[in-house]
Amino acid sequence: GNQIPKTILIKFKIICVQPFCHMTPSLLILSLAHDFYFYVTHRFFHSDWAYRKFHSVHHNSLTPSPWASFSFHPVEGLIQAAALPIFILLIPLHPVMILIYLTFMTLSGITNHLGFEILPEGSEKGIGQWLVSGVHHTQHHRYYRYNYGLFYTFWDRIFKTEHPKFPEEFRQVFEKKAL
Repeated sequence: GNQIPKTILIKFKIICVQPFCHMTPSLLILSLAHDFYFYVTHRFFHSDWAYRKFHSVHHNSLTPSPWASFSFHPVEGLIQAAALPIFILLIPLHPVMILIYLTFMTLSGITNHLGFEILPEGSEKGIGQWLVSGVHHTQHHRYYRYNYGLFYTFWDRIFKTEHPKFPEEFRQVFEKKAL
């Protein structure tokens, strides 16, 4: 009747008993895989046809705001949301890690759309060269053809889509504050 298939039960038991030391690598693998998926699909949404048809809804916010992180066409939303269930089937994740990841995704999306930088001064040479930040994503909204990553900036560097003036514009944020 309404029994759960054995394969799902086995997968659930494996996920629920995995030790904590396996949780963090799974979370890192998920974030890297998701970031690459997002990078590729985001570049697709910047093709002329897909941009006009779908992605321009998100870019109506020239100056990002927290609300812009949730503003997108339903087709784009479906394509972006499809990744997580697929990855959850492929990568062993504890349910708590899934909740942590969803929280991380939400906070990352909001902080990257605040319209100001939350990373500390000098971060463009440290953690800011690896993580998408407010300045990095604001450049994406301003220049369209740069900075496609979700969490990490290295796909942009590998595929030469990081805005060439990112470090300079990051530093300028703090020079303006000092005035």
